[in-house]
Amino acid sequence: MNKKVKKNYMTKAELLERLLTYLKNSDLEVGDKIISERQICQLWNVNRSTLRSALRRLVEEGYLEAIQGKGYFVKKRKVNRNLQDLKSLQVVLKEQDRKLKTKVLRQDIIYPDKKLCKIFKVDEENPILELVRIRYIDDKPALLEYNYTDLKKCKGLEKVDFSNIPYYLALELKYNLIPSKGFQEISLTELRSDEAIIFDKSEGDNFIYMEGKTYDSSDEKIPMEVFKSIADPDMFVFTSYMKFVEKGESE
Repeated sequence: MNKKVKKNYMTKAELLERLLTYLKNSDLEVGDKIISERQICQLWNVNRSTLRSALRRLVEEGYLEAIQGKGYFVKKRKVNRNLQDLKSLQVVLKEQDRKLKTKVLRQDIIYPDKKLCKIFKVDEENPILELVRIRYIDDKPALLEYNYTDLKKCKGLEKVDFSNIPYYLALELKYNLIPSKGFQEISLTELRSDEAIIFDKSEGDNFIYMEGKTYDSSDEKIPMEVFKSIADPDMFVFTSYMKFVEKGESE
């Protein structure tokens, strides 16, 4: 009796690595169709169920788009933002070969509410700059950003043309303020009607909500800025680095 020969199929981890190399080294552009499931199985000795699992993973991670009855297509990847990274959005996008444009919606002098008074340790008569911008990534609205700065600490900041000069660059050049640490909270929010118009979405859609504070090394008690922003979840993925420390080991 002939014994069945067991095929040594590629594992899912090996296949994912092979598929990512294929996407990286091929001439495929965004919107192009990748080779068929049948071709992949034949070329790389892949089990069909393993392949479909790997393809689903690449869809979930934003590498591919699945169109029923047509196949899998190369998709523009989401912007990866590391939560421990203090790099500006402009720097992050340049590293990921993406294009950033900024539109200033408002640049007003306001007077702080109780929350801002407590954070900046100022009274209600202290002028604050409120900067509101839409950040476009590859010409698509991706982020609605609010920045608040103490104008007694940064006199004249309200005169800066933020449509041409990046916010953090202005703080560094004019006031020698360079981010050294920050705190950020992330949650979900529902779009208001005015926000939905900006993003060309529907009122009530779930978006990423972020708020936090940024400090410079000269003052680690009072922040150089307070921010909040609303981000399109179709455009961003957030990552975090975790280090496990053995008991008794210093960080």
